[in-house]
Amino acid sequence: MTEAAPRGPDGTRTMPMPLMFALFERELGPRVAALDYLVALGTHTPMNDAQLSALVGRPVVNGRAGARHIFNHRWDDPATYARLGTIPARDIAEILHNNTVDADRVLVIASAWRERAVVAQAVTTTGDNLRLNTNSPLVAWARDFTPGRREERELTRATSPRYSYAAQAIDSVRAIHGPRERLAYVSALAFPRRSYLRGRHSGAAARARHALSGVLNVRSTLKESRD
Repeated sequence: MTEAAPRGPDGTRTMPMPLMFALFERELGPRVAALDYLVALGTHTPMNDAQLSALVGRPVVNGRAGARHIFNHRWDDPATYARLGTIPARDIAEILHNNTVDADRVLVIASAWRERAVVAQAVTTTGDNLRLNTNSPLVAWARDFTPGRREERELTRATSPRYSYAAQAIDSVRAIHGPRERLAYVSALAFPRRSYLRGRHSGAAARARHALSGVLNVRSTLKESRD
């Protein structure tokens, strides 16, 4: 016998989770030594027992529904992370190997978003690590590319393990063209819909703490890139 750990969404997503829970119990319960569940929080607030009970359709007490453990994903604890690799490298390799990408269009978009150094790094790293033998124009460009000082700082920031969602949002504002488009993006960030906020933070104070933490993290990331 083995163990099974199905993963399901939190309360901000909709699906017939009580039905799925009952299905797993019926089909897997008698066959495995342990059947536990992991709530895929993303970066949302952990769910309490009452919320978990509503999610799975059964009473949950101290994170257990009968014999089943229901765990909140500890996205906020780096000690729980394990780096297994980067899946997108496979997709980049397939594109480069089959030469199915319009290199000129990629370079136009990369320039518009001020991310030429990031694209060059991704392409050369994929080619080197997977030992691709390709005549792709994009690979040739990436190998010859020399970033300027500003692009080096951008690359340092983008590849930092401290590159948070807040830092990415700020970079996106800088890259968006047109004042109206920038205003619309900033407005969506500053005044998100209530449906988006529901389940992510327990209240205004929690959102404020989260925002302050993001700002401090951005300042630290920017300082690292300058150094």
